[in-house]
Amino acid sequence: MYLTKTINGVQICYDECGTVDKPALVLLTGWAHDLRLYDELLPYLSRNYWVIRVCWRGHGPSRDNIPDFGVEEQVSDTIGLLNALEVDTFYLVSHSHGGWSALGIVDKLGKERVLCLLMLDLIMTPPPPQFAAGLQMMQDKKMWKAARQGLYDNWSAGSKNQIAVRVGDLAYELGTVTAGVLYLPLRMIEIRWLGRL
Repeated sequence: MYLTKTINGVQICYDECGTVDKPALVLLTGWAHDLRLYDELLPYLSRNYWVIRVCWRGHGPSRDNIPDFGVEEQVSDTIGLLNALEVDTFYLVSHSHGGWSALGIVDKLGKERVLCLLMLDLIMTPPPPQFAAGLQMMQDKKMWKAARQGLYDNWSAGSKNQIAVRVGDLAYELGTVTAGVLYLPLRMIEIRWLGRL
């Protein structure tokens, strides 16, 4: 069952599985995904963990129009939610662009609260031209479905696995968000860790 809490003036969707007496495991998704990405893992993870799956602003079931946001807001929202749930220490798992927010959470909370970070499929290089072109096409209301299908066909290479099924609910609005922030994480690394402006 999806739950919501108002954090930083916006509704943040999340859910919980397992019991609070077990170690907390926080699952973050990438841009344009929601917590359903981890559905297949819940039966296994909830045996040993209190699993908290977090949706980003505008990524929950409501799909309400929200003001623009970025990694800083995602970090603040997630920390606010965890504080509201009274989660002191936790293991953190992130997928894709959620890794940038995960790094921000670790940076703010440190190893005293974040016991471990596992980042899955974090994009650390400029996007391939075909991927970037697909995201640009997704900003056209007439082309976004065909562009989405082209990206999925490319990614899955004919596979029938669950990732293709779970990510299939990608909405037009979330595609435009992804296209708008595609290069921001790389720029953030250059500024923060390499000292380039």
